[in-house]
Amino acid sequence: MIKSNEIRTGDIFSEESRYVCEEINPTNIKFNHLESGKTVVLDTKYVSELLKTADQYEKQVEVGKEDKLWTAKQIADATFIGDYTRVGDVRVKGIRSIWEDITGGQVFTVCFVKQGKELSVKAYKAAKEQVVADINAKVNAAKTGKKSMRDIIEQEINNLIDNPVLSTEVGEERILRGYKIEFQSRDGRYNCIDMDIQGTYQAKVRPVNILTIKWLVYDDVKYIVEN
Repeated sequence: MIKSNEIRTGDIFSEESRYVCEEINPTNIKFNHLESGKTVVLDTKYVSELLKTADQYEKQVEVGKEDKLWTAKQIADATFIGDYTRVGDVRVKGIRSIWEDITGGQVFTVCFVKQGKELSVKAYKAAKEQVVADINAKVNAAKTGKKSMRDIIEQEINNLIDNPVLSTEVGEERILRGYKIEFQSRDGRYNCIDMDIQGTYQAKVRPVNILTIKWLVYDDVKYIVEN
């Protein structure tokens, strides 16, 4: 604990904290300090000017999964551009770069798709049999209704190409509010702390797959990933 009576002008300090709002008053806000578990009261002006939040944003931006780079034509057509812009330079950052640029403990809200689970051999077989049964039913209905069987079959083949039967169950969307504790990854998964989970530090650790991020609220901006 800092000895306040020994503080001298010019002493330096640091702080890296996360807070959960508990009570809002006219001139101050009461928080639970995540790291210590203690209740702290901060001046409203201090909160507005110095803290970052994962629950508000001033603008919304649509981005790609990867960076968009300057082409020769875009540089030639641009009405205003930096003197040192070259073909291949980053024009608009994608969600991968934006996510990887989060190198500290600042909070964010991220929506991503959880990892799907492998179907059992029995369940996978049943899923394929169901698709075959559905196609047969549509073909028979077309035959009975004297519709073009060729059109129905072609339609179902295209549908199967676009939506193949997978041996894995697609994961569900998940929203995590928290901060990163892992800043490099080989497989695209980064461990984060989910501040909405109660319990021990380890219980709060959850992986976020950068490859399945749908949107991210970070530093006053909501980044929406293009489909």
